[in-house]
Amino acid sequence: MEILPSRADQPRFAIWIFVLAWLISAPALLMGLNGGGASQTGFAICMFWIACGLWFWAQRLRGKSAGGFLVVGFWLLNLIGAALSDFHHYIKDVFFLISVATVFFLIAAAALSTPRANHGVVAE
Repeated sequence: MEILPSRADQPRFAIWIFVLAWLISAPALLMGLNGGGASQTGFAICMFWIACGLWFWAQRLRGKSAGGFLVVGFWLLNLIGAALSDFHHYIKDVFFLISVATVFFLIAAAALSTPRANHGVVAE
C-alpha cells in the first residue's frame, strides 16, 4: 500500500497540500492577529507552524516550480495589511513577530533548498 503518490503525481499532490496549508493558516492568522489570551495566541502559533510545515513539504514535493509562493504571498499580504492598519499595536504583538519571522525563514529555507543550475560547469 502506497502512502505517497508516485513521482509523476507528486506535483499535483503538492497543490492539494498547498491548499490545505492555506486553509489551516487562514484561521490561525485570524485568531492570532485579532488578539486574545496567551492560550489563543499559542494555539494560533502552533496552527501556523503546522501550516508552514505542510507548505515546506509541498514545496519539496513540487520541485523547481514556484507555485507554492502564492500561499506565502497571501500570508505576507495578510501580515502587511495588519501592520499597515495598526502598526504600533502589531509591532509589539508576539504572534505578528513570530509569524513574520517564520514566513521569512520559510522563504530563505525554500530558496536555499532548491538545487542550483550547473551552468555548464563540468564536475571532476
